[in-house]
Amino acid sequence: MASPTKSAEIWSLPRIFPTGQIALMVDAFVVELNTWPDLDPRYATEARNLTTEQSKHFQEIHRKHLEYLLSPILDETEWRQTAQAMGQEHARYGISVQWIAEGYRLHVRHVATRVESLELSTGISTEEFEEFSIGLTGRLFHDLSMQ
Repeated sequence: MASPTKSAEIWSLPRIFPTGQIALMVDAFVVELNTWPDLDPRYATEARNLTTEQSKHFQEIHRKHLEYLLSPILDETEWRQTAQAMGQEHARYGISVQWIAEGYRLHVRHVATRVESLELSTGISTEEFEEFSIGLTGRLFHDLSMQ
């Protein structure tokens, strides 16, 4: 019996956010990331060492990557290529794995806050909330491992 491969279904997320809302949520997170009160100062220094042009470029590619990671379904091959390209950008800018992990931790918190407010306003079930949170956390860990 052949071993199962990671299909798109394993990496699916429930569709709880409209596409436009995902873009706005990611935009807000990318802007807030470097001023987040809980961001460890060691990691904040790495981002603050970028020139204004580098910072704008890095924010844009980070924004696109995070929006991609919030897509309902991901293709494993495309995702691996995207993650590796993002890892190359991190390396080019001297962004450490620790900073990426810290950013992903804060991203989960940021998204969870938005999901909780959606849950209250739209009646998203606790099960959908948990499925989304677990799925996103799994995606971020897997993404980090591919970088």
